[in-house]
Amino acid sequence: MEAETCSNISVIKDIIIAFAAVVTTCLAFYGVTSWKREISGKVKYDSARNLLLATYKLRDAIFDARDPLISASEFTESDAHSEAPSSRYNAHIDVFHNRWKPIWVSLIEYDAATLEAEAVFGVNVKHISSRFRDCVETLWKSTEFYLDIMAGNTDPRDEKVVIENRNEVFATRNSEDDISTKIKKAISLMEVYLKPILKR
Repeated sequence: MEAETCSNISVIKDIIIAFAAVVTTCLAFYGVTSWKREISGKVKYDSARNLLLATYKLRDAIFDARDPLISASEFTESDAHSEAPSSRYNAHIDVFHNRWKPIWVSLIEYDAATLEAEAVFGVNVKHISSRFRDCVETLWKSTEFYLDIMAGNTDPRDEKVVIENRNEVFATRNSEDDISTKIKKAISLMEVYLKPILKR
């Protein structure tokens, strides 16, 4: 009888140990899965946040560069008061060079954030981000054209072309010109894609 009791206790003990091992394994698996999910969520959050911040930084740099008001302090001393076409051209070259510096810096950050986001979210985010980048390239071409006109290298016969070009190069933050509208749409698409990730 005693041997039978000992045998039963031994069996129960083995069952408890086996059950404890199964529970421990399940808890470990659940812990690793939760940890992976948490790490994955943090990577997605950080990537979305970085790209959205880079987008806003680039947007603000563009807004600043397009400011229609060019203050006297933006011109170099030698060109500020000259009426000669070459001096006016050189003065504006300096103005746009300084205004575009923050854009180029922001664009490098934007491209790096886009690459990171593409690695995390896939190619869709690259298609979305490329719309904003296209706006930057369009604005740069318009700026080059504006400077060509000022330098006398380009002489458009249509005054309307000159006015349209000036409206592309210079605009306030609330402007509804073609480039401003495209920039706002590109940023809106980015926000629709990324903000839900930041709310999780």
